[in-house]
Amino acid sequence: MDCISEIEKINIEVASQLNLRFSKNKYLYGKSIIEKVKDILGMEFYGILKFFEREIFDFNENKCTILVTRRCLLLAEWFIGYILIQKNELESINDSNCDEGKSFPFICVNGKKNYIISDKADISYLLKNEEIVNVSILDDICIHGISLRKIASRIEDILEDLNLENIKIERCVYMISKETICEYPDRYSKISLRAGWKNLSMRILDFINFLNLPYVSYLNSFTISNFHESDFKKLIEKLNEKLVCEEFDRANNRLGKYSYFIIEKDVALKQYELMKCIRIYYNTKIKSICIMPYVILKSIEDLNSSDVQKIISFYTGIDASNILGNRNIDFYYSFLTVLSDQQK
Repeated sequence: MDCISEIEKINIEVASQLNLRFSKNKYLYGKSIIEKVKDILGMEFYGILKFFEREIFDFNENKCTILVTRRCLLLAEWFIGYILIQKNELESINDSNCDEGKSFPFICVNGKKNYIISDKADISYLLKNEEIVNVSILDDICIHGISLRKIASRIEDILEDLNLENIKIERCVYMISKETICEYPDRYSKISLRAGWKNLSMRILDFINFLNLPYVSYLNSFTISNFHESDFKKLIEKLNEKLVCEEFDRANNRLGKYSYFIIEKDVALKQYELMKCIRIYYNTKIKSICIMPYVILKSIEDLNSSDVQKIISFYTGIDASNILGNRNIDFYYSFLTVLSDQQK
């Protein structure tokens, strides 16, 4: 089988509100990379593989699969590409456009479609335009089950608003916590004690860091592959001449990942409510650079209600003072935290 030709098929443009970045870069599926991923995930590799094979590729009716951000989303992106390499009989990933101009990726098997989106996307576009019979919500680890219930409830409300009936909603998880689960999903692959799911959680984070994937679901990032380490060192040296360029998160150096925070010197010296900068992540093992925009807020101790109102207005485009009124700083900070979560 020609693996490269299979990977070339995974070449889709996804609407910005989805931020679902299926990889089309063959460097993420090289033999040494796959072996390292197997080593990082350990015995869970094949369990996770079977989970995505079942939930993403095994279907006989039109459905929509919702990937919970952030870890399950990133796991799925890589494993879907890996599975497509193994299954050359599939029709690969396609792109569907709805009347509203939204774009949704889907996998087609025997004439039936599985649309794949993140939990931050607006599923109503799909439900209104496609004959969806089943909606599956996928997550890697379920500790309590409350978050999955909230997502399912949101979808139920959308179905009610659209007057749609007979659409089945399923919550599907790879691993659940035996000790803390209070709402069981409809399907799960494994039951684990606290030590087990914590170990898997750390392994998934190592997986993300090793592949140099952006651990966000709400930002567009820019990736450069086949970038050699010597060239990266020269780049950092050049950036250091005119910019503030500081290394952070050195704990992940063991995975070959190096992280740098870069900001203009005059911005760093002044007191701004918002400091715009970038982060650069480089991995020596897979020779890729990931560049992401970043915003730093002033310390919460230095913020007052007026400051936070301006920040909220900046993010939302609304006049926060008119809508939120006069509140104490704790209220605004809580609102900003919720807003940040909604952006992810």
